Amino acid sequence: MKALMIITVLASVAFAGIVEYGPQVGYWSPTGDVDDVYSGNLYLGGQVLVHLPMLAVEGSVGYVSLKPDADVSDFSGHIIPVTAGLRSYMGPLYAAGGLEIDMTASDFHPDENLNDFSGYIGAGVVPAIPFMADIDASVRLHFVDFTDMWVGITVGLNF
Repeated sequence: MKALMIITVLASVAFAGIVEYGPQVGYWSPTGDVDDVYSGNLYLGGQVLVHLPMLAVEGSVGYVSLKPDADVSDFSGHIIPVTAGLRSYMGPLYAAGGLEIDMTASDFHPDENLNDFSGYIGAGVVPAIPFMADIDASVRLHFVDFTDMWVGITVGLNF
């Protein structure tokens, strides 16, 4: 199974037109019930794009430090979102969606590291600016465990 996965990834890269990658920075803000527990915080990550003739396959790995709303001393927690999805372009604009695994750890549940299967949808823009890299700005809705929603606003460079 592992060999089949590696062959699939190598084949998709071999037949792709352009492969881009780069860093991302942004801000994740919780909504709904999660907003009562946590406040928004900085997002840091990296992204890979594999451009195919009609669309692009995207993947990213990031890190969001959890910051509690209440004044809790000695709290630490984080979310590590790992995404894989598709993006479709209409000029400089694009729509994206895919699957996500959110690896969460916090002091509230020290014995429990959660790996939630999730999804995301979003939209973005890649402005036509003559530069060595593409600037990629997006807004996404991340459905953590399909029950909690976080809004992510990111900006990145793709080389």
